[in-house]
Amino acid sequence: MKNILIAFGIVVTVVLLFVAVSKAETPKRITIINSGKAGGSFNARTQMYKDGLIAAGYEVKFENIGKISQAVKMFKASAEPTIMVYANNQVYKQDLFHTENNFIIAEYQQPLYVCRTNASKGKVTALTVAHGKGYDSKLLTKILGKNITLVPYKNSGAMLKGILGGDVDMMVNNQGKSFKYIASGKGSCRPSEVLPMMVATVIGTNVNLREIRKVIFNITMDIQFVEYHTSNGTNLTIISRNLIGSIDNISVKQVDPNDRWSLGTGWTISDGKANFNTTGNSTIDQDLSITPGTTYRIQITGEITSGGLKLSNGSGLGNDGSIGLPLDTLYTHDGGSNDIQIRTLGASVGYLDTVSVTEYAIQPQDV
Repeated sequence: MKNILIAFGIVVTVVLLFVAVSKAETPKRITIINSGKAGGSFNARTQMYKDGLIAAGYEVKFENIGKISQAVKMFKASAEPTIMVYANNQVYKQDLFHTENNFIIAEYQQPLYVCRTNASKGKVTALTVAHGKGYDSKLLTKILGKNITLVPYKNSGAMLKGILGGDVDMMVNNQGKSFKYIASGKGSCRPSEVLPMMVATVIGTNVNLREIRKVIFNITMDIQFVEYHTSNGTNLTIISRNLIGSIDNISVKQVDPNDRWSLGTGWTISDGKANFNTTGNSTIDQDLSITPGTTYRIQITGEITSGGLKLSNGSGLGNDGSIGLPLDTLYTHDGGSNDIQIRTLGASVGYLDTVSVTEYAIQPQDV
């Protein structure tokens, strides 16, 4: 239901391709501000980020504020490394916009839903509409009409409770809570075609964006995080867009297998696979014309029967060790060669069946 459509500006982050986020050698301090209340998605996601940061070796100071306006005030005033769960539908009311200096990650995107009780069908005046406190009330009135009374709620969970209890006729809520309302049988919901898409984000101040972005990305890949989104109907999707001129999937048949790939000794392409059977170091590569300072998501699947592989861009990427398959990681181009190379480490046998490079989009367009 999400239909990823937003265009993004690109910021940078360096993620070595063979390194998973591990605990810091010395504890690093970071503050995480919780702007959400129990039962809301902001609270749940903040708690998981806190746990993930602790697992990654950070000393975490948890500020349980529970109110977005106070949380934003604290965020703006902070002189310490600080992060906060945020969303693009808050930016105007809170006067805190996503910038290249504070943006960490776009977690997911989804439409806002307009839900209505069965009991209110046919009612055309004096409709009561539940909405989040951070929503633009003037925009809601313009879209939903003047014959409504807006009722602000502290979070998405409170809105759902309110409409289930018959306290309001309608609500504007996120996808997860709207699906739960539909399941109750007490009303119906539809995705809005005019309300802005909601982009759930994480922002930071006084932090090393390259470093913290890598940590936060890996937290979103944790099974607990994925299961949370699945259970809430958000179906976690890291927002990215295809890289023009990216490496084609090897499984896509080509008239000439060498028209895009340069094959070293011992590499062949057949039956939708790039096979390697080498007696020494040998490379398969493709020129991408990638942009220095831009971050890319690299995904490779296949099998290594013996020996090993490493990833390189011709200027040292991956020099410190081999990669395992499947590989799914981020890399920020450092200005070296523009090609992506997959190199065997000595005598090696195996195959690749998918190689994908996508430009990793990390700055949503505020609406």
